[in-house]
Amino acid sequence: RQREISIRLAIGATRGTLTRLFLSESLVLAAAAGIVGHIVAMWGTEAIVRLVGVPAAVESTPDWRVILFTIGVSALAGIAFGLTPSLRAAGLPLTSWLRSEPGSDSRPQTSRLQRALIIGQLALSLVMLASAGILIRGLAAAWRTDVGFAYEGRVAVSTDPRLQNYDQPRAAALYARALTAIRALPGVDGATLAHLVPFGGRVFVHGLSFPGRSVDENARPDRVSVNHVWTNFFATLRIPIVLGRDFTDVDLRPGTDTAIVSETMAQRYWPDVDPIGQRFSVDGPNGPFRAVVGVARDVQIDEFTERPWPAAWLPHTGEAGEVVVLTASARPPAQVIREVEGVIRGLDRDLPLFSSRPLRDYVAERLDGERALSKLLAICGVMALALAGLGLYGVTAYSVTLRTREIGVRMALGAGARDVQQLFVRDSLRLAVRGLMWGLLPAIAATYGLSGMLVGVFPVDPVTLIASAIMLAGVTALAAYIPARRATRVDPLVALRTE
Repeated sequence: RQREISIRLAIGATRGTLTRLFLSESLVLAAAAGIVGHIVAMWGTEAIVRLVGVPAAVESTPDWRVILFTIGVSALAGIAFGLTPSLRAAGLPLTSWLRSEPGSDSRPQTSRLQRALIIGQLALSLVMLASAGILIRGLAAAWRTDVGFAYEGRVAVSTDPRLQNYDQPRAAALYARALTAIRALPGVDGATLAHLVPFGGRVFVHGLSFPGRSVDENARPDRVSVNHVWTNFFATLRIPIVLGRDFTDVDLRPGTDTAIVSETMAQRYWPDVDPIGQRFSVDGPNGPFRAVVGVARDVQIDEFTERPWPAAWLPHTGEAGEVVVLTASARPPAQVIREVEGVIRGLDRDLPLFSSRPLRDYVAERLDGERALSKLLAICGVMALALAGLGLYGVTAYSVTLRTREIGVRMALGAGARDVQQLFVRDSLRLAVRGLMWGLLPAIAATYGLSGMLVGVFPVDPVTLIASAIMLAGVTALAAYIPARRATRVDPLVALRTE
C-alpha cells in the first residue's frame, strides 16, 4: 500500500488521518480476532482440559477476568500494529514512491518487524516442543523404571474394621479368614494385606533410634518410611528378600518386635556389619527396639526418585485400622476386585470398602501431573508452530505477489519451477535457522528445569532438541513451499505484464 499512502499524502491527507485509518483497520481486525478467540476459548478450554486429563478439579470456563484480559490484549495488539504502519508512512519519500510501480523492486523485503515476529514464534515453538518432548520421553522412561515391586496383575481393596468397632482379636481373626478365602479363589496367585499401599499417596516417616547411641536433641532425627505388612507381602509383590528371611506367622504375634529393612537402610546404618540381628526403634529412644530379620530389595515408596527412601517393614499384628488387601492374579482386575469384595462382604456385610483399584492405577497417578503438563505443552507447541507456519505462509505469499514479475523474468530466462521454489524455501529456512538460534538456549534451559521432575532423563536431551528442530524446519519449508509452488504455475508472459 506504499503508493496508496503516497497518493493520499500527495492530495492532502495528514499524518493524523493516516494514523486514524490504520488504527481503525487494525482495531477492527483485533476485535474480530478477540471475539473469535473468546468463542473458541469457551468450548476449547474445556475440551483441552478433558484431553489433557488434569489430575484435579479445574474450573475451565472463561470468567470476567479472562474476558477483560482478552479485551486488553486485543486492544493492545490493535493499537501497536496500527501505529506501526502510520509511523513508517511518516518517513516515506513521496517522489520515489509515486514514480515506482507495484512489484518493480527486484528484491522486495518484508519488514524487520514481520521477520522478528516470525523468528520469535519459531523460537517459542522450539521451546514448547522441546519441553513437551522431554516430558514425553521422561514419562516413557518412568514407566520403564524398575519400581522394585510388581504392580501388573495386582489389585488393592481398602477397608477399616475400626469403623465397625472391631478390637484387635476380632480384627486379626477377620484378616486371617479373609486372606484364607481370597487365596482359595480360582486364579489367585497370592494375597496379603498392608497398612499402606505402594504409591498410594501417603508415606509414614518416623525418626530412628538405635540402642547404645546417644541422641542429640538439637539434631534432625534420621527418618525412614515405615509400613506394617502381613505375611506373604513380599511374595505377592515379588519383592526379593536378598538377606535373611521373610515374616512368618510367629512374627505377627504382639511383642515379637521384628523388622525387615531395605537395602538402602541396611547400607546407610550398618555399612560394615551384618544387618541381620541389628536393632532399631521407630518409636523414640525408649523403644521398643526391633530386630532385623531380613533385608529386602529397594522399592520406590511413593514417587519416582533417583535414590529410594530407606524403608522398614514391620509385621502387622492385627490391630483394627485401615488396611489394604493386595491380591495377585492373572485374571482381569475387575473380576478379581468383585470376588475380593464379595469375600469381605461375606464375612461382614457392614464393613466399609473405600477404594478398589488395580495397583497399576496408583503408580500411574504419580505421573498424572507430568502427563498432563506434557500434553498441555505439546498442544501449545503445536498451536505456536501452526501460528508461525501461518505467519510464514502469509509473508511468503505476499513476497510471491510482489515478485511476480521477477518470477516471470527468471522463468523466461530459463529458470525451472524447482529453482523458483528453492528461492523462496531457502529464504524461509533462513528464518527457521534464526528462530532455532534464538530458541535453542531457552529450550535447553526449559528442558533442564523439567528434567528434574522425572527419573532417567538427561538435563540436555539431544534427541528431543533435534526432533523438535526437524519438526520446526519441516513446517517452515512446507509453509514456504505451498505459495512458491503456486507461483511457478503462472504463465511467464502473464507475469511479465503484471503490475
